[in-house]
Amino acid sequence: MSDRSEEDQPVPRPLSEGAPTRRSLSEGHSAARPLAEVNHEPVEPTYRRALRLIHFLIRGLIRRDWRDQAKLPQTGGVVVVVNHISNVDPIAVAQYLAFSGRWGKFLAKDSLFRVPVVGRVLAAAGQIPVHRNSRTAGDALSTAIERRKSGGYVLYEFNRAIATAELIAAGTPPPSADELLGRDLAVVATKPKLMDNLAAEPAVARWLGEHHWQRPTK
Repeated sequence: MSDRSEEDQPVPRPLSEGAPTRRSLSEGHSAARPLAEVNHEPVEPTYRRALRLIHFLIRGLIRRDWRDQAKLPQTGGVVVVVNHISNVDPIAVAQYLAFSGRWGKFLAKDSLFRVPVVGRVLAAAGQIPVHRNSRTAGDALSTAIERRKSGGYVLYEFNRAIATAELIAAGTPPPSADELLGRDLAVVATKPKLMDNLAAEPAVARWLGEHHWQRPTK
């Protein structure tokens, strides 16, 4: 199925609409719709941007045959096991999962994290290094479990703050948008690095400037 050019553009939706349903995923090839429409799961900003860029670059080079997307659980933990026969596999699987409503976290050999640029992107996207042939190789699984348990709430507030600010900038804010955005910013501000990234988002930066918002002090 051919892709539409607008699929790579972020399209904020009202926050009350929630995650896509199994029915909406089964009504057609979800890659033909904007990523922001089919995936509402919190994710690191670097991961989201990298996925959109990769999707744009390779969409004309590969032929997708995506099936059973509606069978992927939209909430809770899930383990996805796939064949790994080429270096392109992780990219293809990441695309499939993202457009099925979930952001995959991959276990990757630690040498990839030492590759210039690639390593920084992998780390910033929350991927997990595996130290092969070492006593600590099994630690990667423990890390994966802990990543799933921690940080989700703050990431949720982070992404909702961006969506709210974008809706405000577009002139279509949800009810009590300013109050909601202020509460989300207060939560994210407990994580200084995340707050720095959030403040760099154009729509958020505009809102901060207009409201002279100050970070809460401890």
